[in-house]
Amino acid sequence: MARKKLIFVAAADPRENPRPTWTAYHFAGVANRTGLDTEVRLAGRAVLVAREDGVNDDEAGREVRQKACDAADAPFMVSLCPNCVSGTGVSDEHMASIGGELRDLADILTEVADGTSEFVYLG
Repeated sequence: MARKKLIFVAAADPRENPRPTWTAYHFAGVANRTGLDTEVRLAGRAVLVAREDGVNDDEAGREVRQKACDAADAPFMVSLCPNCVSGTGVSDEHMASIGGELRDLADILTEVADGTSEFVYLG
């Protein structure tokens, strides 16, 4: 049986609750190191992690931002919800700083329905 891609989804505002975004990056990194196909999906206000000012200037904020920046060179995909990015000031340059790209939810849901991906919502 073929293994499914694991898509770790965070939607919480990283300024109010950085834990879901931090956990999505952490789980994706651990899973990827074990040879699993993974993706971090940033939706809702979690897309703000792409901006330097999208996190608080405290330990938790700096830590989640560092994880996001480190993922720019990671061997897993980082996708952002196009609708969620709209109106947030997240630019192409911001997305590039975290290795992110826009990806429609419909594509992810099709993968889940086809049985090739598993959607793991973290908050």
